[in-house]
Amino acid sequence: MPPHNPPSRTVYVAGRRKYAPLWPAAVARSVLAGHIRKGTILRIRNEHPPHVQSAAFSQRAVAFTRVCFSRASRPSSADDKAPGSYAVIMAAVDQRGGVYVFDFLNNKYWIVAKSGISGSCLTFNAIRQRELIVGLSDNTIACYNIDTLQLISKLPAHHTSRPCILATHPTLPLLISTSQTESILWDTESWERKRLLVGAHSGIQSACFSPTGASIVTAFADAKIIVWTTDTFVAQWNIDLGALLGEPVMAAGLNKENCLSMSKDGELMVFAGLAGGEKIYVWNMVERRLIHEISIPALEGTEIVQIEFLGSSTVTAVLSDAGDMIFIEVAKARFVGQVEGGHKFRYFASSPDGRLLSTIFRDEGCVAGIIRIDEVITPSRAAGKGNGEVSIMFDQEAAEPKSKSPIPPPIRQTALLESTKTLKELMSLGTEGSLPLNCAKLKKFLAHCGRYPDKYRTLIWRILAALPENRPSYEALVDGGAHFVWKDFRAKFPIDGDRVATSMERVLSALAFWAPVFEGKDLLPSLVFPFVKLYESDMFAGFEIIATVLVNWCQKWWEYDPNPPIECLAILEDLLEFHDRELLMHFAARRITSQTYAWTMMLSLFSGIFHKNDWLALWDHFFSNQPWFMYLFVIAYLKAHRVALLDLAQPEDFQFFFTRPSPTIPLPTILKSAHTLSLATPSTLHPRTFFAPFQPLPAGEYPVVNAAPSCMVNYRSRMRDRIAREERERLSSSGKPPQQQQQQQQQARRSATTGTNGSISATGIVDAWWTRMVEEEKTADARRQYRQQQQQRLAAAATPVYGSARRGVLSARRRMDEVEEEQDAGQDQGRDDSALDGQVKLPGESSDSEWLRRGREMETTRASMLGTKSRPMYAWEPEN
Repeated sequence: MPPHNPPSRTVYVAGRRKYAPLWPAAVARSVLAGHIRKGTILRIRNEHPPHVQSAAFSQRAVAFTRVCFSRASRPSSADDKAPGSYAVIMAAVDQRGGVYVFDFLNNKYWIVAKSGISGSCLTFNAIRQRELIVGLSDNTIACYNIDTLQLISKLPAHHTSRPCILATHPTLPLLISTSQTESILWDTESWERKRLLVGAHSGIQSACFSPTGASIVTAFADAKIIVWTTDTFVAQWNIDLGALLGEPVMAAGLNKENCLSMSKDGELMVFAGLAGGEKIYVWNMVERRLIHEISIPALEGTEIVQIEFLGSSTVTAVLSDAGDMIFIEVAKARFVGQVEGGHKFRYFASSPDGRLLSTIFRDEGCVAGIIRIDEVITPSRAAGKGNGEVSIMFDQEAAEPKSKSPIPPPIRQTALLESTKTLKELMSLGTEGSLPLNCAKLKKFLAHCGRYPDKYRTLIWRILAALPENRPSYEALVDGGAHFVWKDFRAKFPIDGDRVATSMERVLSALAFWAPVFEGKDLLPSLVFPFVKLYESDMFAGFEIIATVLVNWCQKWWEYDPNPPIECLAILEDLLEFHDRELLMHFAARRITSQTYAWTMMLSLFSGIFHKNDWLALWDHFFSNQPWFMYLFVIAYLKAHRVALLDLAQPEDFQFFFTRPSPTIPLPTILKSAHTLSLATPSTLHPRTFFAPFQPLPAGEYPVVNAAPSCMVNYRSRMRDRIAREERERLSSSGKPPQQQQQQQQQARRSATTGTNGSISATGIVDAWWTRMVEEEKTADARRQYRQQQQQRLAAAATPVYGSARRGVLSARRRMDEVEEEQDAGQDQGRDDSALDGQVKLPGESSDSEWLRRGREMETTRASMLGTKSRPMYAWEPEN
């Protein structure tokens, strides 16, 4: 049985013209059999072997500049002993334009070309996998066939600087070449330039296709990322990190190797292109939201120059400008391991399955090392350390003729990411007084300043609400997709911006999956929308904030669903009677109920009566107090505006007042009055005796919400089934006489409202009430449609009359013009008027119409000259 850890072999590739083996036969069998799953399997030195070096050969080693892998010819698995991971071809290019190809499965390598021009990037053609595309430092691009060693095409120097990144489309003959100044889209069938990305004045860091090829993702040096459609080149998503983080960011440098990468399934995107930082930003491409901002203490003081996903996993290889390489699982923000040894690294490339890693040494650029990293992407197989880390060691070569002094063993401290803790856990680590930020200090700050800082409001709300961060539960709700009750959400509630509409639909669907009481509630979008806008970049925290508000500040709202919360409104009436009986009597005399002067404001959680800044400040106070404080605020708001309310008399005036902002009374005055009312309210009337105190969401799983009457919740599901059943019966009985269909419908209604013995049940009463409401709504819709049809018929009947009258007026005006022209002609006989403009008039065309025609032509010309649209900042311009 071959050894499980055979020594790594060094192969010297300089001077080779024909095929040569990579390993001896015995070592090749051991490697291809999969006995090595961790560590170095091969070193490639771009120089002559020591035993043949003499004065006749150049002693200078040539540094490699880039390496890449082809697509796998067949997939591999973690337990597969067959050489699936080696069914790829690796290519490398050096500073002298030497292009080398390494075939692991056939245990050979060969030289494809020597152009004499340093290579700057290379990639395999995704369509014709035996073609290798190489970017050269003279700003040109060459394509070689690795079997015939022929130059297929050499693209001219369209770039103004050397291309640094090449990306091919997975299914179409398209190529994107990116330099520091521009990105060019090429057709690899005709080898012609198709599009040019313009407007990138700050510089381009990276450009690539999405894994499916449907999008193009570009990263710019001013910390902007734009996602384009491949077929129409329209910007789908603009990401501005400066605006997203709420603070200015430094422009990133252009010396990045590749700061952008997408997972193989297209769900995650990572970016590490900010200058002076060791942070990784992780986006969910499906939900279009930033999910992680990972800070790596091990890379403090350095910059990340390259990041890449390994295979189909969520583990990324991260390379710093200091040459350190670590592995991070970005989905969970978890440190996985690192590469240790006596060398630093300058560039790397991973195989399609992520199990092979090819690196170019920083201290010895002529050396490319190939290592297996199975334990990085399959940690369950790692013997590893007790803390779950994986260390990949480069084997030290022993006693080579050119070796310098022995490299000491690494003493570098293992880099660790701090274990991920929720904000609630971090807040509970110390005592209340020892924490730099706690609820008591926050409330003291609010009492002094009146509002929390806008920059830290979302974080402060998370602290005050004690969010549990139940990510698995949230992801399980979101994975359900769009709930069928909200399938027509965008049609019923049109919202500007696709991202906000998608977030709204996702949150509403998650609430419907969580609790049946939230299914199809028309009032829910107005409750949810302000929080969705505020937490647009972190909908996970936004969902938990919304859930906390619904459980605490909206408690007892669903007990009389679909009617308003009668008991909550009764408490408001009692409070208003105690604190301002005159105002309550005024409402009663005008037949204005609490559904108008209280429920109308509460339906939108007061977003309808306050502008954005005041609404945010109001909820600063709501989160800092108990839920019952909201009801005292309603009374304080009514008392603050009592002078204006006492002057109103018409119901529509009251409706107008309670649906629009009234900024005549400052918000701090109303809040101060609410606290005063709390002290003046007797305990028998105080809302604290009716509403439960604030209760945060439990950690681990969201609570069960069953506050609504079970008969109503169950009735909705029965009603939906019944409508579907009746629709099927209607379609099946479409051939029957109308009288028989009507009898069947009446019989169905009677059977729904009566029990099996013919007596009226409680469920039957509810069914009858609901059926009556549905029929009344249908009748109202029919009347509305009838009025619209009547208006259309009247308009259609009036059109001929209006047309006839208009034609008569025009005819009379034409006759008057003819009479005036005859009179003018008699007075000016003998005068040659046609010489005024030197043009022949058409028969029946007057001079006025001629001047009007000329005026319209001048306006059209001026509009065409002045109305030219400015070119957008970023755009893919087609090739002329």
